[in-house]
Amino acid sequence: MFRILPIAEVFILPFLPVELWSTILRLLDLKSLLAAARTDRTWMAVCQGDPVLKKRLRRAVHEEEQEMQKFMLDPGLSTRVVRQVPASKSYAANLRKIVTSCPKPIRQDFVQESNKSVPTKRKAPKRKLK
Repeated sequence: MFRILPIAEVFILPFLPVELWSTILRLLDLKSLLAAARTDRTWMAVCQGDPVLKKRLRRAVHEEEQEMQKFMLDPGLSTRVVRQVPASKSYAANLRKIVTSCPKPIRQDFVQESNKSVPTKRKAPKRKLK
């Protein structure tokens, strides 16, 4: 098998006490802390062992999940790829395509139902109290 990065095999993080790693990791912002914890098992163990880092790591994961959910559910962020040739020929060669951002509904049946006239309920007249 080929070695992808032979130099990276030699790279070893310096041996530091856990308290020092904890202090260093506390200086990072949320995204950098999450990236560092996902990079190395030792750093993840330090983050899981320190209550402050553990709380910040959970918050970073929660914010990332919310961002992904917002991206997936927000129709304004969706994109559409328009090709100028039929789809059967699109994989034959490199083709020019147009990428546009378009608001599209998440559920097509919801839009079709909303366009139909729906009978509205009549409101009961307000009664005056004596």
